[in-house]
Amino acid sequence: MEEIIIQEGSVCLRSVQELKRIRTEDFYQSLAAKLGMQTPLLPERTLYYGNLGEKRVYCIHRPPEKAVISVKDNNDELREYSLKLPHLYFFHRFVHAAFDELYVYCSGEKIRSGQDMLYHVPFKNLFQNGRVCLGSDLKFGLEGSDATKILLVEQHFRCSSFNSDLDGAYRDHAPAAWCGHDPIEHWQALSNQPDFDPARVDWRQHCCWSDAVNRIMEK
Repeated sequence: MEEIIIQEGSVCLRSVQELKRIRTEDFYQSLAAKLGMQTPLLPERTLYYGNLGEKRVYCIHRPPEKAVISVKDNNDELREYSLKLPHLYFFHRFVHAAFDELYVYCSGEKIRSGQDMLYHVPFKNLFQNGRVCLGSDLKFGLEGSDATKILLVEQHFRCSSFNSDLDGAYRDHAPAAWCGHDPIEHWQALSNQPDFDPARVDWRQHCCWSDAVNRIMEK
């Protein structure tokens, strides 16, 4: 087998003898055994897992779908919106064994590189940095494995009735093209159109994937 190496202004053509070929998963298992390291059993839909000291971060990916979002207006009346969603990324942060924080971002395309951009999703109850306001009661009521806690946190988020406490961030996160509209009302109007594709929306940029992970991990 021949290979071409282009490096430092020169091109090298060399012949390489293939001594052995094994499956990638066998290589990873062998490497893990030699290093004495293994990843934990990861929850379903986990795109990323990382740890730094006592901190751990799981990123759970949800592909585009249509979902119902509940919102309380200023008169405390509940309204439901059926929205076409882009790719969503839920970053679950744990400190020691305890769930700590949840962050949510979106993207028109599936993330495939650490340099790919994450975008703000104009949901209510999110802070400027994408952190979800979950309240303190949820954290202390979670029991079970990490996978169980992740499932419960996402169920809580999806079943929440969002309010107007963080409407400043909510409006700032809306795409520039939606300026002058209430974001969720406009999003609903677009979702009612058969040809609406959330992947084509110019969502507001947050930061690249690797920067987001570092910020969440190091916080």
